[in-house]
Amino acid sequence: MKKQSLDDDIFDAVLAQAFTEAVAEEFADVPKPEPFDLLPANRQRSRRKRRIRLLAGLGIAVVIGLSVWLVWLGGSPDGYSIETPEYVYGYIPEDYVVTKYRDKGCIGYSFENSIDKTYITINYSPSQWTSFSVDNEFSTITEHSINGNIVYWMTYSKTISNVETLFWNDNYNIFEIYGNVSEKVLFKIAEHITRKPQ
Repeated sequence: MKKQSLDDDIFDAVLAQAFTEAVAEEFADVPKPEPFDLLPANRQRSRRKRRIRLLAGLGIAVVIGLSVWLVWLGGSPDGYSIETPEYVYGYIPEDYVVTKYRDKGCIGYSFENSIDKTYITINYSPSQWTSFSVDNEFSTITEHSINGNIVYWMTYSKTISNVETLFWNDNYNIFEIYGNVSEKVLFKIAEHITRKPQ
């Protein structure tokens, strides 16, 4: 019984092979259709247009995504930047407008928020011409590091003043940033000040 089953399997295999070869021989002269040849010409154009629109849409999405990423990387999606002769202030809060500019002896900008009347002032002057002293009787001074510089944070008791100050020397200029805004805002401004290539 097993012999007959094995003979049947061999016969079926030989028959299938012969059938496959016969079909291949019969249709050998028939060319294989191209995928787009199956579609009418107007549908081919429509498909190309869709592909072009898709690629254009992807390109626009990439550009928008890259722009958003660059803004995020710059760290100032909610602000703007200002250039001075030597520096770029990469972050100024968007609600603050310049109310005063000085360039005699030092470079100074004053900003004010017209809604809540808070203000920020940023000054810098050459290290070799400038010295500074602070009142440490009524203030608290703590030391921090920003962009490789030692930065001093000076605060007063709220009964004396609500103005807080950051100051540091970057080996070129002495900076002072002060205002009646939050510590977070003043530090963010300081972190985004970069010196231009000279």
